[in-house]
Amino acid sequence: SLQPTVRATNWIANDSTSTLGYTTDPVLLGLALGGFDDMPKKRTEIPREVAARVLFEQHRTCCVCRERGKPVQIHHMNEDPSDHDPGNLAVLCFDCHRDTQLRGGFDRKLDSDQVRLYRDDWTIIVRRDRATHAADDNLVRRSTDHQFELATSVAEIYRENQEYELLAMHYDVIGNTELRDKYVELVL
Repeated sequence: SLQPTVRATNWIANDSTSTLGYTTDPVLLGLALGGFDDMPKKRTEIPREVAARVLFEQHRTCCVCRERGKPVQIHHMNEDPSDHDPGNLAVLCFDCHRDTQLRGGFDRKLDSDQVRLYRDDWTIIVRRDRATHAADDNLVRRSTDHQFELATSVAEIYRENQEYELLAMHYDVIGNTELRDKYVELVL
């Protein structure tokens, strides 16, 4: 007899004998579902340094709704929870993350292509905001070691990502016209 709590995906049909049977065997379930792409993937912990970088680059703010202060989580855009490549990760609030999980018909609200566009746009905004607000806050012009390390770290990130426009803006904010002009020429 059928148990009402059993998920329908655990019932598989044998085409050769026209029989229906129940299984919990992951191999049989994978084959019955048309392969292993539909099988749940093993979730592994995102390395701390990767998570820190993703959260920093996206200002610990959901890249879709951009409401600051909301609890966030890191979303795997390709839906493989073991793929921790930073290019596959986006910061989403719980509400927007739930919208990525809705499927079927017209119900799916956020697909991976949309999330990627939101993430890329948000990352650019965050970087530009940091570059332009450094002067307003006078963080870089202070002579403490901490602010010098911050300015150096920001410059290294821009240089590593070959974001020469942001690097030129960064050097303009801290008053280094020689390096500003160097990176303006690279942009042009």
